[in-house]
Amino acid sequence: MKNFFKYFVVSLSLLALSCDNENDTKQLYKFEVATTVGAGSDNYYNGLSLQFGLAESSVAKAEAKVENGKVVFELENDLSELEGKNVWFGVKGFVKFFHTLTAEEVKSKSLTLPDKDKGSTLKSDDSNTNDWIVALYMGINKDGKEDGAPIYWSTGNLISVKTTEAGEPTEVAFHIATDEETVEESNAQTTMFVGKANLLTEVPDGYVNIPKGRKWDVYCFGDKTGLMLYDGTQCDLFVTDSKQMVGDNIVFDISGNKDFDIATNLGGTWRTPTGGKTGNNEYAALEDSYGEYTALLPDHEAMGTAGTNYSVKYEYTVKIDSKEVSVNTLYFPSAGYRHAKVALGRGSFVGMWTATADPTCTPVFYGNTTTETGEDMPQIEVKPQTAAFAYSSLVKETTWYVHPRTSSMPVRPVTE
Repeated sequence: MKNFFKYFVVSLSLLALSCDNENDTKQLYKFEVATTVGAGSDNYYNGLSLQFGLAESSVAKAEAKVENGKVVFELENDLSELEGKNVWFGVKGFVKFFHTLTAEEVKSKSLTLPDKDKGSTLKSDDSNTNDWIVALYMGINKDGKEDGAPIYWSTGNLISVKTTEAGEPTEVAFHIATDEETVEESNAQTTMFVGKANLLTEVPDGYVNIPKGRKWDVYCFGDKTGLMLYDGTQCDLFVTDSKQMVGDNIVFDISGNKDFDIATNLGGTWRTPTGGKTGNNEYAALEDSYGEYTALLPDHEAMGTAGTNYSVKYEYTVKIDSKEVSVNTLYFPSAGYRHAKVALGRGSFVGMWTATADPTCTPVFYGNTTTETGEDMPQIEVKPQTAAFAYSSLVKETTWYVHPRTSSMPVRPVTE
């Protein structure tokens, strides 16, 4: 049933209705949603509730049951007021689709949701922004709690694209990686991992020299801009420059913090998942040592060209009211990591920042003891303000490691 879900066809038919409630007249606007799956498949949305809402809130504006492959939503206002707004459609505990409604879609009163298994998509223009973002439920709830609100994982990592010319102050557009970009992230030869020749270090804008249109996908912990590049020996300078430490005040949790969480650049309720050394966090279910999470099993598979790519694959079987609905799949690419200009592990190392810093002074881990040029990695004095948690996969095991906040690693956004 993994490829069971093909697409929704959403037909938005606006009808003005009058509802008399004593002496008050309330006008409602309807739009019809047809939930269509692939030829020869049952419509497994029948009997389930489809929700519709605005991206800045996890609260649905409308909800209706799917019957005979169709849903009719009722809204207090017509869709014209939602033109240009980011909206979502979804089934709770299954999938969410995020999209900005265009004037053409509002006028035509119809749109088609993409195939969830094909991941997020990009606009056809040069805006370097998503047309659709697909987010999947993987059996993990907010803060890792059994009774928490479901969180939905984007199907790709956060990607930056430079929108200014080389030599100009760096400005970027952020988007969620497509399936094709995810494969590219796992390729050791990719150009997405910006080479050190064009990078500056120990500066707030380390990408000023690279040309317009170049992409990158690794970031320092708590750097909202995604532009800072600091050597590992400059942790104290980095946390001061990024305002993660003011006086004796240290920022340990950045999840959803618009000053430090780079995932919030996507808008809405997007943020970086929480971490920690207990099961009460959002990455714990993906860690091999937490045996109570038996529904999620790491399965390392090659992606793209054999022999050059490496990734971690997670599958989660979605069950609603004891009915198996679909299988959701996430890939975490081997995007490697960076210490200032020193790039390591592309095509072999899977790592992801969490939103949680490490106040316990656990020794810092380096995946390699020498750089790509054979130099020894510098030793770092570990302090509460200089280290943070990441999930990393080595030797086919996903587990916790602590890295300097100056380390640049990928970010996988989640939403609620």
